[in-house]
Amino acid sequence: MTTLHDASQAFVASLSRMSASTRYRYPLVLGRFLAAHPGLELDGLTPILLSAYVTNTPGAPKSAHQVRDILRSFCSWCVRSGLLPSNPAHAVGAPKVPARRRPKLTEDQLAHMLAGPAMRHSNPARVARDVAMMETFYGCGVRLAELCALDWGDVLPDGRLWVRSGKGDKERFIPLSRPARAALTAWQGCRYPDGCEPSGPLFTALAAHGRAVVGGRLEKSSVWAIVKSYAPEGVRVHPHMFRRTFASDLARGGCDLFALRQMMGHASTTTTQLYVDVDDAHMREAYDRAHPRQK
Repeated sequence: MTTLHDASQAFVASLSRMSASTRYRYPLVLGRFLAAHPGLELDGLTPILLSAYVTNTPGAPKSAHQVRDILRSFCSWCVRSGLLPSNPAHAVGAPKVPARRRPKLTEDQLAHMLAGPAMRHSNPARVARDVAMMETFYGCGVRLAELCALDWGDVLPDGRLWVRSGKGDKERFIPLSRPARAALTAWQGCRYPDGCEPSGPLFTALAAHGRAVVGGRLEKSSVWAIVKSYAPEGVRVHPHMFRRTFASDLARGGCDLFALRQMMGHASTTTTQLYVDVDDAHMREAYDRAHPRQK
């Protein structure tokens, strides 16, 4: 008979194709759960026990939601593997997470940041790289890890960006905005002044004078620092704000939510809606434009 410990180990092993954060977080949460219930076996996984554990999770309500979701995923895997007849965590609730406003860049803040490289640096390679990086962030809504993993071959001739290493190893294609294409072309000219075919990492480290490439692919911490350096005074900026701004601005412009979901790489439109910040005026305008009886 499979023990709870063995089942948890097999479940963790099945996560090999998931993201690094998932492979780290899931074993951590399951390990804490097992440590809190020594001697517990699979038939002891009841809704009452799981609900009590989730409810007593220390920290913010978001932490309890994360624990609940991981336990639910584990139990669902046990059902699929024939170890449990049904999912005991299916009806387990979690404390309500209070709604919070997710910050995004205003039009003036975005313009300030995109103008920053030319105002602060004299060498064209540094300017071109940093502008191309931020235009790709805003023009495609990619995650930080996705941007760092991009290669020159992912910039397709038809004007799309190929994100091959998305969250959960899911690939997707995203249209490149005209400013992003122009910025990448300028960066390519600085990176390959001899006109040879570009290859390798899309965004790389530069020497002190900004011309010769001295390192390989830019790390996430380096990209974070570069973006932060162009923030307007008194404004806290991080790379993910470009992604939120991308989603919110497209939604305000009338982009279909399902198309936006595909571009964002979300498994559910519920997740996409968390990124969309549309006020009542824009909602009314969209209603008047779309409803046949309002025309």
